[in-house]
Amino acid sequence: MRAGEILGLRTIDLDFERGIIQPRVQADERTRQLRDLKTPNSKSPIPMTPDLAVVLKTYLQHHWRDNPNKLLFTTRNARPCRRAYVVKFGLRPLLKELGLPHEHVGLHAFRHGIGTALADRKVSPKTVQQILRHTDIKTTFRYYVHSDLEAQRDALSSVAISTKVPISTNSDT
Repeated sequence: MRAGEILGLRTIDLDFERGIIQPRVQADERTRQLRDLKTPNSKSPIPMTPDLAVVLKTYLQHHWRDNPNKLLFTTRNARPCRRAYVVKFGLRPLLKELGLPHEHVGLHAFRHGIGTALADRKVSPKTVQQILRHTDIKTTFRYYVHSDLEAQRDALSSVAISTKVPISTNSDT
């Protein structure tokens, strides 16, 4: 999901029975007001993994505070959280604690990471596009699927023709 969609999630967007998240609005980064989603494809339901369902149910039972908009994540004043503060006070300290790079990171990197991870696992391009909810598959593969040198090396090794050249023992050659 996009950061604004996550910050605009409401309890009505979670369907535990069908195992989906159905985004309906997003939080505007500047005004923190709820507004329409970025594209019509953004309204597509998102499959909820069993592990995510457990995390969300636990969060709702033990940490969620009721608020007028039924937002999942709010400030003390029941407004949508600021993305910058989520990164500064939530994401970066967590990454630092885990010993991972934590400077110059943001929430959007997770969209790139999931796109790349799915492609690396040979998930069909159409499925990757649908998970990221892009209208155009070109966007998915032009901007959201990345390949590092190790992945390229592994790919080439998997189809490499033997490069062993016989070495002659004949002194005339």
